[in-house]
Parts: sequence; structure tokens; C-alpha cells
Amino acid sequence: MSKREDQKQKNRQKIIQAYIELLGEMSFQQISVTDICKQANVARKTLYGHFSSKEEILDIVSQQVMFTGAISAFTDPLKEVTGTQNRMNQTFTQLSIPLSTYQGEKIEVFVQLIQNMTMRLSAYSGKFSEYREAAFHYFNECKKDIDTNNDFDIGFIADLTVNASVGIILSWVSDPSYPATQRMQELKQHIADLILKKDH
Repeated sequence: MSKREDQKQKNRQKIIQAYIELLGEMSFQQISVTDICKQANVARKTLYGHFSSKEEILDIVSQQVMFTGAISAFTDPLKEVTGTQNRMNQTFTQLSIPLSTYQGEKIEVFVQLIQNMTMRLSAYSGKFSEYREAAFHYFNECKKDIDTNNDFDIGFIADLTVNASVGIILSWVSDPSYPATQRMQELKQHIADLILKKDH
């Protein structure tokens, strides 16, 4: 990567980080492009070289928070871990990261991001499809493991896992007292019961 490209990437990350920091202090409606530029220490021209509007920055941050980690949770274990049981342990640990990361003041930022996402779900249909595809590929690979049944419906299991995990996160956003970590563990156990051989 050239120095210019490297600086461009750094500026983009600075803008995103500045936006997240500002969300911790005020609502989305209160944040102006001027605020973001000042916080990131970049010129307006630099910001508009990366993003068309503050809404676009919000979209990218929301996608990162909701989907990027979830997609990784279904792709990383395939490279790193063998055996469906072991993979599922790692996957569901990763899926639960937002529940432990966004606490105290940070939860307000997370809530704002996810509320934005749910108000404009059609803008995220691509990411949602990507998440489902990652889960589908994951369970297709798990079918090949010796500890796993090979007669389960991959599409059904992928949809169940994706829809339930997103539902758990959204329920927790609506009500932080919702027992999301426990529900995530129950989901993992339910999926394990459906796909693992009984002697494992």
C-alpha cells in the first residue's frame, strides 16, 4: 500500500472513530458534519472524499457493530477450529461479544446504532444476506465433521441461527435487562441438539 493510500485509510478510520466518540456524547440528530471534522481533525473536503453524508457514516458504523463481528463469528472458526462442537463454542462466544463490550455509557452508543439500523433495515439487506450466507457455508462445512449429523437441513439451521441471534441482540437493545447472554447459550444448545450426534 502506498503512503497516500495508507493515509487515506487512516483518515477514513479517524472519521468513523470520531463519529462513534460523538455518539457517546450526543444523539445522531445533534451531530453535524462540522462536529465530526473537528473531532477527527480533518477538513470537510477529506470527509466528503470518503462519505457522501453523516448518514452514510452512521450506516457503515451500524453495519460494523451489528454484522461484521457476526459474520466473522461464522467464518473465523472454520479456519481455526476443527469439530462442530468446538467451532460452535467459539462462534457463540464471538456472537456474544457485543453483550459484554457495550456496557455502561457505551451501551447508549450501541443502542443508537442499532436503532438506526432497525429504522432503515432495507439499507442493510445486503449485510443480512452476507450474514446468512456465512452461516449457511459454516453449517455446510460442519456437516462433514465426524461429530455431526449429515441429514439436517442446512438452510433451516442457518436461518434459525441468524434470525434468532439478531433477535436476541435487538431484544437486548430494547431492554438491557433482557437475559441475552443466557438466550445466546440456549440457542447454541438448541442448535447443538439438532445437529450433533448424540454420542458427542
